[in-house]
Amino acid sequence: MACQEEDVESGDVELEDAEAEYDSMLIENAGDVIPMVAKVTGGKSFVPYLTEFLPDLIKKIVSDTTHIPKFGMDV
Repeated sequence: MACQEEDVESGDVELEDAEAEYDSMLIENAGDVIPMVAKVTGGKSFVPYLTEFLPDLIKKIVSDTTHIPKFGMDV
């Protein structure tokens, strides 16, 4: 039984690692795309869209940074 529990736990860790990697890629690509879209659409016309999704993006960034291991360093 102990082996099965370890397998389940390691599977959960692998799933969480993969999800964290996808979240990181999403945030990185959003950081690349958002300024381009703002430039193409024009700053003033982009503001309503930015104010709509920016709070959710900030929540995602903050929640991801709270899961980063500190490795004994004060950041």
